[in-house]
Amino acid sequence: MTNEILRKIYRSLLVGAIIILAMLIYILFFHKPYYGKNRVTLNKNTLEQKSPSNKIGNKNFTEQKITSNTVRIQGENMYKTTVAITQVAYPSNFAHNRPNAVILVREDKIEDAILAGRISHEPINAPILYIKKDYIPEETLKEIERLKPRGVFLDGNIKIILIGDVDVGVLKKLNDQKLKYRHINGENTFSLSLNIDNYLAAIQGDHKDAVIIAPIEEPEYALPQLAWNAHAGDGFFFIEKDKIPMEVEKALNNRHGNAYIYILAREGLISKATEDQLSRYGHVQRIPMGEDAYSMAVGFARYKDVGKNFSWWLGTRPRDFGWGISKPGHSFTFVNPKQWQIAVTSSILSHKGKHGPMLLVEENKIPDAVKNYLQTLKPSYNSSQEHLYNYGWIIGSEDSISNFLQAKIDELLDTREYK
Repeated sequence: MTNEILRKIYRSLLVGAIIILAMLIYILFFHKPYYGKNRVTLNKNTLEQKSPSNKIGNKNFTEQKITSNTVRIQGENMYKTTVAITQVAYPSNFAHNRPNAVILVREDKIEDAILAGRISHEPINAPILYIKKDYIPEETLKEIERLKPRGVFLDGNIKIILIGDVDVGVLKKLNDQKLKYRHINGENTFSLSLNIDNYLAAIQGDHKDAVIIAPIEEPEYALPQLAWNAHAGDGFFFIEKDKIPMEVEKALNNRHGNAYIYILAREGLISKATEDQLSRYGHVQRIPMGEDAYSMAVGFARYKDVGKNFSWWLGTRPRDFGWGISKPGHSFTFVNPKQWQIAVTSSILSHKGKHGPMLLVEENKIPDAVKNYLQTLKPSYNSSQEHLYNYGWIIGSEDSISNFLQAKIDELLDTREYK
């Protein structure tokens, strides 16, 4: 090999090394990666997801009304509103902001949907979307595709948790879509609640000591606990006015007399005699202000129970149940119980959002209990950079909560005084 050839090889290697060094210097010191490729942008007329993975387009959305202290989440119908909620909670443009699974439940089964709410909490980390008994609507399928659930590691990487009684067409569609699923069903509402409780105990390694009880006759009383259980994942069961169903007794027996039981109902819906029966399974407390579902939500938002828990000296942990919100600086989700489907789905905002209680309002009226509560939480002005703020999610379109009512809620959350 001649010296001339060696010099050519040397020059080629030197040029290559200089190019590689220049590229490394650029990457390390000058390159600014653009993470907004899959950003969500809000324009005047639509909330549009600009992402290659989003095939829904802007047809799912109407204008999202925003005030100083509130943001409305809405869609053209119930299915599209639930999609709008999940898109707020799970942008799904990175692995860490995708859910592990998606919970599917029938849109005509309020009890099933409320029971499914506690599944949303970790380690499952899943929003609730709706299906028909015999098929999965296109809006729901497209949102599952956008969410791209990662899989529940503790349950064989399943991506769908199917709740309640469905026809074979739903199962066939999930199989066709190659979506691995877990189907939790029961002969009735009470057996379904037992099966959900045992499933979560298997995932978490134990049955939760804290148990919430609500009346099956008026399931709207159970709506406020959805936000808490999306946040905390405690136990929940429906019972009858004068009877504890056998399946619920089995679930309470699994706590071995160590349950802390919290009743969301007035005495007319769950009797004193039934409350006494519940005391056989642990400590029972009736959460105050249960005159109706609206005041019950306020009572639950204000309620707090702390203290020692039943446990051995090794691995003891304190009991800390309830929001206990009695001062400003918090967030709330406002829903109309008449549109319970979107109310149930909105509970995910207390898991992947601003973590706050659910309050119930009417289409054009704030119930007195809710109004009085918000007035006690109204922040007092200190200075623009130091005072506390309250915040509200407004769930649904104007036929759920009117624009007028959104403005009134904004006033109640604001630091300013309105004459």
